[in-house]
Amino acid sequence: MVCYSQPKPTLSYCTRIYQSDPNPKGVFLVLLRIYLRPTADHPILLPSALALIASQGVRIDAQEVLALLPPMVTVRDVHSFFVRTLRDGHARKNEARVVKEVLKTRKEQVDRGLMRLQQKRVRITDIRM
Repeated sequence: MVCYSQPKPTLSYCTRIYQSDPNPKGVFLVLLRIYLRPTADHPILLPSALALIASQGVRIDAQEVLALLPPMVTVRDVHSFFVRTLRDGHARKNEARVVKEVLKTRKEQVDRGLMRLQQKRVRITDIRM
């Protein structure tokens, strides 16, 4: 899961890897770390990092992104990332609420059906056997 140093081929490589194993703390976070942590061989690639956050931000853990961003990055630079992350978080939260209510309703239906079945009495006599 190691990405290479060229921005365009790296993004396509990471996209292929993500499609086979969608892990929010996976390949795109590694790529972001490569972009934002300079080494002796590679300087910081802030434009590439911001482009990655803008295009793949919902696939990267938001807390990790905020921890990696250098102080020189403005809110305007990552505005679309924040909007997408908040929308995605609210959508997941709402979906979880809906699923919870559907499961609760289904359990109540099953419980009512069970009570109806338990209320029915059957007398077994020699004639019924």
